[in-house]
Amino acid sequence: MDAEAPLLADTRRGLTVYYRKRHLYSTQSPIASAERRASAVSVLPHTLILVPSPLLFYGVSVLLDRLPEACHVLAVEADQKLMALSIEVAGGLARDNRITYIRTESVESVREILGGLSMARFRRCVEVRLSGGYVLAATFYQEVFETIQGEIQAHWRNRMTLIQLSNLWVKNVFLNLPELVHARDLGQTHVSLPIVVAGAGESLEEAIDLIRPVRNEIYLLAVDTALPTLMQSGLPPDAVFVLESQFANIEDFVSASGDLGPRPADIPVIADLCSNPAALRIFRRPLTLFLSEFAPSAFVARLEEAQLSPFLIPPLGSVGIAALYCALDLSDGPVFVAGLDFSFQPGKSHARGAPAHVGQLRGWSRTRPPSPFLNAEGRRWVRKEDKTGRKIVTDPVLLSYHRLFEEIVERDKRVFDIGARGLDLGVKRCRSPRELEAIIGGTWGVRPSTSVLNRPGEPPALSRARSPGLAKSKRQEAVLRFLDSELSLLQSAEGAVLAWLSSPSKEPASFTAAAAALKEVDYVYLHFPDSPPLPSGDSGFLHRAVESIDTCRSWIDRSIRRLSGG
Repeated sequence: MDAEAPLLADTRRGLTVYYRKRHLYSTQSPIASAERRASAVSVLPHTLILVPSPLLFYGVSVLLDRLPEACHVLAVEADQKLMALSIEVAGGLARDNRITYIRTESVESVREILGGLSMARFRRCVEVRLSGGYVLAATFYQEVFETIQGEIQAHWRNRMTLIQLSNLWVKNVFLNLPELVHARDLGQTHVSLPIVVAGAGESLEEAIDLIRPVRNEIYLLAVDTALPTLMQSGLPPDAVFVLESQFANIEDFVSASGDLGPRPADIPVIADLCSNPAALRIFRRPLTLFLSEFAPSAFVARLEEAQLSPFLIPPLGSVGIAALYCALDLSDGPVFVAGLDFSFQPGKSHARGAPAHVGQLRGWSRTRPPSPFLNAEGRRWVRKEDKTGRKIVTDPVLLSYHRLFEEIVERDKRVFDIGARGLDLGVKRCRSPRELEAIIGGTWGVRPSTSVLNRPGEPPALSRARSPGLAKSKRQEAVLRFLDSELSLLQSAEGAVLAWLSSPSKEPASFTAAAAALKEVDYVYLHFPDSPPLPSGDSGFLHRAVESIDTCRSWIDRSIRRLSGG
């Protein structure tokens, strides 16, 4: 017999559990005590209820009896022996379809389970402790609770972003599709030098002194907002990385005029197909393109089937994070980052020379002095210490990007930090030119070359190293064919929806056909705020879908005219 196994003890008012020198239920009234806790919990609709260490499931039936609509119970057990006892004694209740019961010591496993629970159902998480098993792994259970809260918040933050911006992304993709005729695919491109990703955080200012001595030995990739700072420092980048779908970054390119080197328009650009078309028109061709898969869609699958889809990346939200993600794919060598601070000083959100910083300076006057609240942007501030111990400010959005950065570098150990400020990135830091040169020359090997910007034609640091994809001579025809097929799908969806709306009987079978046709062009309703599942048979939804179809058709017509020379 296992001396450390959990033991059941009969209190005459129910069983209790003795384990690791403590009773995990009341020794007087274990059932009644747990049920009182369950009865005291106020549960609103659309709540995910976390029950850490449910043990004998006392009180869970009370929770289920009071469960409002769209709620679910997630029971988590960290201890294998307690899990075995729980299944043996209370296995029937654990198999209720309103309960998900898992045994894990990994937060990542919890994230995987959450992915299968349809997070759109939940607005909040409530923790209900029904046993003393919680104290045996209190830190882990607290982390699970915080993770669930974070996942729910992230889901709704992403959903709000889709509602606000997905229609613009769809528009930009359709208007940028003609660029595929002559563009490079990021996924078919390789950089033969170590890459420095330059963000626009304050740490970029000091990192410039580290970059300058090794400028010809690295590939300098600047996010759009960092371009003016680098140009004014006499360090024009090898490429500009563009992610912004709105007009917010146009000033980055207009104000990026240095005394030395090329004009901003002559610098190669690596851009998202969702980017603002007006921004892309500033730069010389050919562009190097990728596509942020902002939502699961049949549209992207059709692009891939037509061999037109550029390199796909997940929806990362931050231009700096996206640049790092792509840099790790572009190069097999080390990737250095600067200006990815995920924090700021009150009154100075970006590096000197960035349009945001210049705009702040321009707005200050004798009657309107600098204010520490100018950078708040309506978001709650969080005070932290940076990598040097200095007090700085961040916010929940920047912290979410910081966590995303940590997830990326956890999977790939080639990332080094050359920024002296900002939150600790969890990677090795380079504090001097000598350290930077040692990494470039020791672990990678210096590959001297002149700046890619001083050479005509294709930059020498870029070479084709992957599958060739569709030949350029066939791309225009393929893009036109793809756009024509999208028009046909939109027309079919419109016809099916109008047929159902005009049908007096509203037969379910006819809506099934309309729903199937709409799903093929799901981008027409991505920005709708309606609750899932979509598409729905609500007449308001369907009338809005018809209007959206007409709008999408106008964007496609514009691209067809552009490709046809009209």
